[in-house]
Amino acid sequence: MREKHGCLGFLLRATLVFFLAALIAGAVALALTLAFQKTLFTGAIALIRLEEPIYSSRDIVEAIAKAGKNDHVKALLLRIDSPGGAVGASEEIYREVLRVNEERKKPVIVSMGNIAASGGYYVALAANEIYANTGTITGSIGVIATDFELQQLLELLRIKPNVIKSGEHKDTGSPLREMTTEERQLLQRLVFNLHRQFVREVIWRRHTQIEKATDLDTERVSEILATTVTKSATKAIEQMAFDTVELARETGVSTQTVEIVKLMADGRIFTGEQAYSLGLIDRIGNLEDARKRAAQLAGVSPNTPLTDFTPRKGLSSFLGIGERLGNQNVVVSFFRTAFGWEFH
Repeated sequence: MREKHGCLGFLLRATLVFFLAALIAGAVALALTLAFQKTLFTGAIALIRLEEPIYSSRDIVEAIAKAGKNDHVKALLLRIDSPGGAVGASEEIYREVLRVNEERKKPVIVSMGNIAASGGYYVALAANEIYANTGTITGSIGVIATDFELQQLLELLRIKPNVIKSGEHKDTGSPLREMTTEERQLLQRLVFNLHRQFVREVIWRRHTQIEKATDLDTERVSEILATTVTKSATKAIEQMAFDTVELARETGVSTQTVEIVKLMADGRIFTGEQAYSLGLIDRIGNLEDARKRAAQLAGVSPNTPLTDFTPRKGLSSFLGIGERLGNQNVVVSFFRTAFGWEFH
């Protein structure tokens, strides 16, 4: 009988402890919710972190759109720590940042972390202002497409693939055979076209800052962009990517500005300090500096805290295959990601 009473007492005490713990947790959650709502009521700065290679755009685009539609969010602070990624995904994020800035009339500030290069820099172009540390690695303005061939390995294994296709170029880039000269030319033209698009966006978004930087310290700009010892002039294939006069006419800038950007856009990387001297970024500063500037542009208190809108990532997003499951073989998609059949 005593054992039954002791067991019952233990269960009652355990239930009471559990109830109190749940009550305390609920009270804490309510307090945090009220504090969050108070922050939103007085205005908030949305923080969105892009801290991975850009192979998928869906989650980030949705987060940017959500912050843009939230009336309590007065500005966006985009933290970029990415070496780049796919062309399409980078451009989708870029377009959504532009939409929030231009249609929603919300200032967007980019804060670069360790690296914000290639597709990462492409995204940053959409911001009102770009902040970077002096040691940030940025730039890498250009496009790359790489592939691998398994033909010799298949021959060694006595495996002969059979390909049935509807057109001459349908299997261009196939790892099952050697690439032809015609296919290489086709892909080179594709890469040049994508490169031209990238350069055009740099000119449209940064030409004023680049021209100002050049006028301010022409010698410094020339020193950074000097190519005497960095490459052979005969191997500067970016010079063949587009016509300078034509692009100058399209963007409404001088041919001199286009030539300067063309020198920047040979795929090289820059430190944050160099990028500032070239006009590729606006200010040297860290995340806190960028937050204060976002608050200033939004007309809210300089003490306005950041509200994190960064989407949480699952395993598929980590592998970079989250959006490919519906239309491609997962194994092929993963290997293409791993071995570089991507752009930027």
